[in-house]
Amino acid sequence: MSPNEIVEREARWAMPVVVAGVLGAMLTLIFTFTNASLQPTAGGTLPAVFRQYDANSGLFQLNGIIGLLGMIGFGAVVIYLFRAAQARSPRVAGGLFGLAILGPLLYGLQDVIGGFAGAHVGHEYVSQAAGVGDVFTLANTVAEDSGLLKFASYLQLAGTVALIVILIYTALWATRTGLLTRFTGTLGMALAASLLINPILALPALSVWVAYISLLFIDRMPGRERPPAWAMGEAVAPPKPGDPAPAATAPLGDDVIEGDATEIPGVDENPNAARRERAKRKKRKRRR
Repeated sequence: MSPNEIVEREARWAMPVVVAGVLGAMLTLIFTFTNASLQPTAGGTLPAVFRQYDANSGLFQLNGIIGLLGMIGFGAVVIYLFRAAQARSPRVAGGLFGLAILGPLLYGLQDVIGGFAGAHVGHEYVSQAAGVGDVFTLANTVAEDSGLLKFASYLQLAGTVALIVILIYTALWATRTGLLTRFTGTLGMALAASLLINPILALPALSVWVAYISLLFIDRMPGRERPPAWAMGEAVAPPKPGDPAPAATAPLGDDVIEGDATEIPGVDENPNAARRERAKRKKRKRRR
């Protein structure tokens, strides 16, 4: 694919991806803050969690769907950026493209299944807790007997690992091909890795990062130009710290003829040059 074709393809899909990315970031922020507000505030024990699930089962299920929609928007941005890096470097592993789809999708599906699993175990616990003395043992039993809750936990692990891997890999190659600045690419990789440490804080920060790089696709960052690799349709090594950024040039059109130019004698020369050359020749003759 030529640089012109790469630029045209990316321009054609840029706006839909930006809309999906910004909406996905907003929905992810809503999901994160809503999920935090639904968590029990008294003690955080398993019985308290199950009672909270039962009392707000509809909200948990709806919030899970919001989380999935947010991750679908994330996925659109990751796929677009992955394809852009892949078009500029043959070293990008095309086999990992599936993770660009599965990573955000699995991470979002675990929100949906987790919401429905929480509502189910919450209802099971509350329906059996009346008159039971040891509510902690009951809560553990209900959790262990829930296959849906176990499946949600496995899906959460798989989705988190897949999302982290594809985000780090895509941000790395987007930086190497000049699509992202060193700072922006490194920040994305760090935020992705922090999902393993503190997803409650990492997910909102990633939402802002995704919305930010989405605006690069249409060159709408206020006060900042996007890296020249976008307009050139080919890889441009990011400048080292302190070096000036390379200027962006549009790819050559189909009607441009490349070749070597030969200077024609006498064109655009100084009119006094010939006279001076004749005077030098006369002086050399006299010396002889």
